[in-house]
Formats: sequence, C-alpha cells, structure tokens
Amino acid sequence: MAVMWWFATLVLFLLLVVCIVFVIYALKSAIHTEDAVTIDPLPDAENQEEDPPEKEEAEDKK
Repeated sequence: MAVMWWFATLVLFLLLVVCIVFVIYALKSAIHTEDAVTIDPLPDAENQEEDPPEKEEAEDKK
C-alpha cells in the first residue's frame, strides 16, 4: 500500500514539473522581442536633437 502512495506522489510531481515547463515554454514563445523594435524603433544618433523640448520647458519653469 505504501508503494501506491509513492507512485502517486511521483506521478503528481512529474505532472507539476510538466505543467511548469509548458507554461514557461508558452510564455517564451508568446514574447517576440523584435516587435519592440518595429513598434518603437530607437532614434538614429544623427537625427537626435541636442536638448529635447521637454528638458528646455522644465528648465524655463525653474
């Protein structure tokens, strides 16, 4: 009878591990890091202004 408890415990533990691995895999496959670049690309170094307007406005309010 004790063997059945150990077997049930082992099966439930393996099921738990499989569920955790499946959730992690699903989350990793759902995240597309290249989307961040296409939605909000980094500005080019040549096209950047020296002082953004927000910074100038904040300095004027002081």
